[in-house]
Amino acid sequence: MRLIILVMIFITILLSCQTSKEYISIPLSTPPRQYYIPEIESEKDLLKAYQYTTIHIVKWQKWFNLQVGSNYFNYSNK
Repeated sequence: MRLIILVMIFITILLSCQTSKEYISIPLSTPPRQYYIPEIESEKDLLKAYQYTTIHIVKWQKWFNLQVGSNYFNYSNK
C-alpha cells in the first residue's frame, strides 16, 4: 500500500514538472523583388548583368539573415 502511494506521488510530481513549448509564428517581411537577367549582347552587358546579379544575391542574403536571425556575415573561425 505504501509503495502504491509513493508511486502515485512520484507520477504526480513527474507529470506536474513537464513543460510544453508553444511556437509563435511570425510573418516574414516582404522579400526583395525577383531579378530577371536581361538580354546580353556584349561583354559589357555581361559584366553589368554579373554586377547586378551579385548585388541582388546580397540583398536576398541580407533579407534572409534578418528573417532567421543569422549572423552569417559576422562569423569568424578563431
